[in-house]
Amino acid sequence: MPARLADYVVDAGELAPFVVSLSNHAPKTRSENALRQAQGERIRVGLRPRATAVVVRDDRVLLVSDKAGMFMLPGGGLEHGERPEAAAARELHEETGLTATRTDYMFSWESGTNRHLIFLVEADGDVEIGSEISDFRWWDGREGLPRYPHVTVVLERLS
Repeated sequence: MPARLADYVVDAGELAPFVVSLSNHAPKTRSENALRQAQGERIRVGLRPRATAVVVRDDRVLLVSDKAGMFMLPGGGLEHGERPEAAAARELHEETGLTATRTDYMFSWESGTNRHLIFLVEADGDVEIGSEISDFRWWDGREGLPRYPHVTVVLERLS
């Protein structure tokens, strides 16, 4: 986990290129493409933007599981015109009932199908299992849970 949250906070203005157009996930203009490349991002057409929330309480990370029993970080796809930080807060609330009080963009990471936009999120409330998740854990990193690869990659990069 990060030593201090402030060590990892990135200007949210860097997220402007990620506001989604449902027509495709590719840059819409040459200037957008140039901006993203200047920020050091590789451009891969067709990846689904996914706002991913990292919520930490008492040195434990919130993981949620799908119906198959695989654990992941809360999050999901961006809706048309939605800002990534808003998507992270919305998805966190839809999946867990938690209310985001702060979202700080950390970095992006590409998996085979998603461009994960990673946010460190502070949230209020207690987790409620709804229709989108089947279980949750405040994970200490030691319990052997079946989890998707993005969990390990994201948490290693934050530590």
